[in-house]
Amino acid sequence: MQEWKRIAAISLGGAIGGLLRALVSLAVGSWGKFPIDYSLINIVGSFLLGVIQQTALRRTWPDWLIAGLGTGVMGGFTTFSTFVEGTMHLFVDVPILGFVYILASGLGGPVAAWSGQWLIVAWSQRFERSAEEVSA
Repeated sequence: MQEWKRIAAISLGGAIGGLLRALVSLAVGSWGKFPIDYSLINIVGSFLLGVIQQTALRRTWPDWLIAGLGTGVMGGFTTFSTFVEGTMHLFVDVPILGFVYILASGLGGPVAAWSGQWLIVAWSQRFERSAEEVSA
């Protein structure tokens, strides 16, 4: 039964993430030939994935919730196929922008994920210190 809960959470999360990606893409669009929407989606999604992972570790969330938010929502929101599609269009039109996009996404995504994790660690430590000061 637990596996079905996980599958349902991933499926629902994927639908939500895909819808969010489409809405952000429509709202932001491109900057000339450069797919700023895809870059923003991938970097913001990576940041949120870092936040989700670190929060899940600290809060001991159930597996189905982690899978639904991480694999489902963030997987639907940021997809490798979107990255490849944007890259291929750039290489056809303006090859140098293709390289810029690869560097921006390839470096920006991991840095954003690390930043999300760092934020949760720093935030948690601050609240732990505040709680200790109040109880002292």
